[in-house]
Amino acid sequence: MGAPAKRVDYPDRDYNLSIRLSGAQKNQIIDAAEEQNIPVNQLILYAVWTFLRSKQGIPLPGSSQFARNSPEDLLKAYLSGETLLMPCGKPKCKMVPIALSGMEFCDTCNVRIG
Repeated sequence: MGAPAKRVDYPDRDYNLSIRLSGAQKNQIIDAAEEQNIPVNQLILYAVWTFLRSKQGIPLPGSSQFARNSPEDLLKAYLSGETLLMPCGKPKCKMVPIALSGMEFCDTCNVRIG
């Protein structure tokens, strides 16, 4: 069964967490990560992050509607007078990026942006 989990003294440090699962479960996780085109550890971190946010009443992040604008896109739009849409589909958004093991989410709009 293992020892009971202990809280950490330094929450800003990174820690390893080991779990035991069946071979079939591991294969399902690997297949799901390949479908999403992300590494297995990112998929597991994302699953834990979405679980913790759902416990707080925050809905699951949706997929972005548009690609993140590059500096060239911003300059081109500024010079031509166009309005660019943010990844959530809104013309203006106070984007607050949250990084999670190589993935980025907008905390304001609750969409994945990278």
